[in-house]
Amino acid sequence: MRCYLMLQTSVDYTLFFRELSEIPENIEPLKKSFYKEVVAGDSLEQAWKAWLEKWKQLLPSDNVSEQMKGVNPKYVLREWHLVPALSTS
Repeated sequence: MRCYLMLQTSVDYTLFFRELSEIPENIEPLKKSFYKEVVAGDSLEQAWKAWLEKWKQLLPSDNVSEQMKGVNPKYVLREWHLVPALSTS
């Protein structure tokens, strides 16, 4: 279900997994990673809410947030930022 929602919403993966590593109470923090607007009350928002609740139920209770932060970077160098810098020599 996650992949379907991520494709349907068009998600910035770096932002999404970093926000998810905070183990949010609701989907509001995750929305900043969505390229497509998710309107309150629509079926897409309901699907995200259901997914997040199910995901949180499946989490082990030990230090998941820190483990996720260890493998999900906060910043990622974007190629479109790098190309102009490399072109000016």
